[in-house]
Amino acid sequence: MPDRPLAADPFACSVRMNIAMRNNGWVLMVVVWSWLVAASIPCFGQAASTIFDLDGERAQRIVVTPGDDRPDVPAGAPAMLLSLSGVLADLRSAREIESLRASIPRNPMIGDAGDAERLCVLHVFGQEPQPVRRVDIFRDRRGEFIAVERGPIQPRRIVLNRDAFATMYFSWPVYRGGFDLEAMSTEQVFELPQPYIAGRFIMDKPTLGERFLAGGRTSLEPADRVLEDEKFHVRLPRGYSPRTPAGLLIWVSPGSEGAPPETLWPGADSLNLICIGAGQSGNLRSSVDRFQLVFDALATAMHRYHIDPRRVYLVGLSGGAKVSSILLGCFPDVFAGAVPIAGLSCYEQIPSGTGFFYRADYSRPKTATFTLLKTRRIAAMTGRKDFNQVPVRQGVALLQRDGLAVKIYDDPDMGHELPRSELFTEALGWVDEPYRKSRERESMEAAKAMEAYRKRYGERTPDEAGRRALLKVMEAGPWTEAGWEAAGLLRKAESPQLR
Repeated sequence: MPDRPLAADPFACSVRMNIAMRNNGWVLMVVVWSWLVAASIPCFGQAASTIFDLDGERAQRIVVTPGDDRPDVPAGAPAMLLSLSGVLADLRSAREIESLRASIPRNPMIGDAGDAERLCVLHVFGQEPQPVRRVDIFRDRRGEFIAVERGPIQPRRIVLNRDAFATMYFSWPVYRGGFDLEAMSTEQVFELPQPYIAGRFIMDKPTLGERFLAGGRTSLEPADRVLEDEKFHVRLPRGYSPRTPAGLLIWVSPGSEGAPPETLWPGADSLNLICIGAGQSGNLRSSVDRFQLVFDALATAMHRYHIDPRRVYLVGLSGGAKVSSILLGCFPDVFAGAVPIAGLSCYEQIPSGTGFFYRADYSRPKTATFTLLKTRRIAAMTGRKDFNQVPVRQGVALLQRDGLAVKIYDDPDMGHELPRSELFTEALGWVDEPYRKSRERESMEAAKAMEAYRKRYGERTPDEAGRRALLKVMEAGPWTEAGWEAAGLLRKAESPQLR
């Protein structure tokens, strides 16, 4: 049975209603309208449920690529191998495919990709070794994801559940650059050329209410920034190379300039952190736009540079410090830590010590979010000459009372200003410490696995068992020295995964 349209065309419905009204009055109009609704419901549901499946058969495998090419990879390939092969994801388990299918709303709308950006291609397999269907995923300017079937004269087009699909899509690698590039470094900040990428989260009323008010309603207006009119400023750490994923330090300025200041550079160099900041996003701009630009900067940077998503930090001064601490409190699933300087926000009123209180800037997160927040580090910086010293110190005490990992860096010579580079580097190093320890363990495990491989195979060309052993090295320590050695051996053996 051929696929039917998702739903009756709205313009055609209107024409038919007008004809019915003119010729036979209201009775005939009601009959026609009822017929259209009844006819559209089953085919709408059928199209929605099958766009990620096959006609009469559920998908057995879905390979996700950034373009039309579809390299083959073995089952269970680690993320590093997928990235080197040009594959974003290889969905083989029923649970993975069901998660993708769950991004289709119960009553989906017809999508119009128009001039939207294509994000990826889904190659859908059944029992056959070759893909039977291809589906393009687009994202429009409003941040909506649209699935468009490739090939048919009347392709199915469905607006996906934004949050559900975004959760899955942004768990896949989003870096679109190469890995065999020369090491790069910049001594100065430069303006990142367009185009920019909209962030995973769009600051609309549902998101603001859910994240900032823990499910309550908000009177805040949604973000109205236009990405084409924005400017992002970037500084790469010395010796940056895509072969080693960097961290990301997002700067939130209190002023209009937006460029990451020189104070941050020594710490960023020593820890291999890319710095990025949005221009014209100071205290005079709406807080919602500032939130949105942080997510846009994050998405854009991860698209251009090889960044470890476990290592994304926030830093800001004064009003920018408040923005950074709010975003960490509301999105600990995105950000791993923050260094708020001369300012701090809290989910409770902060006592001033003189009888009045500084207002709470967001609601206490829900239990699951709050539990995750306790695993993140906050290095609050202030000084004796800082007029915000009291609320910063009192806010730190409140957060520490609730079990958060917060440390204060109180410099007696510091005013309401950026700290000394040495002190900032120390604070940033403390925030980054959990990642470094985790990364050291990964490197050690990969090195052990590589050593075991060498003892067994030496210089011999690996057989199938040897190839599986090399894949385990890449899985244990992706992008480590041992991981790259394993990838090189696979290439040398002309492994079909990396041809």
